[in-house]
Amino acid sequence: MVNVTALRDGFGILKSRLRQFYNRFPYNASIKSIQVFMEAFMLFYNFIRVKWLS
Repeated sequence: MVNVTALRDGFGILKSRLRQFYNRFPYNASIKSIQVFMEAFMLFYNFIRVKWLS
């Protein structure tokens, strides 16, 4: 079963981070550059979270 609270928290953090960086993203950014940013952010976030929980 999926922990809905953890899922909401994760997307809430992502949403707030994207809001902070909204003005820095070029309006003509490619889908690939956005995908790379999302993957890098999630890897970094998961690494920090796992390290913090350990």
